[in-house]
Amino acid sequence: MAYEKEGPLRPEIAEEMRELAMYINRILPTTHGFALFVFDMGEGGHINYISNSNREDMVKTLMEFLEKWKGSAS
Repeated sequence: MAYEKEGPLRPEIAEEMRELAMYINRILPTTHGFALFVFDMGEGGHINYISNSNREDMVKTLMEFLEKWKGSAS
């Protein structure tokens, strides 16, 4: 499983995020990618990110998602 991050996973949630990612990876079909984002609420928070996909694929997927989501919000 690959994992990308803004910075190091916060120590207080790193183990839990890895456990969640392993669980998600186990229950999803092998043809599905996923990303788990955990962030501090409020301004200036830290973002933790873990995924079973490579960074380039996740960036492309997120951009496509945001474009569709923005289009459905109007």
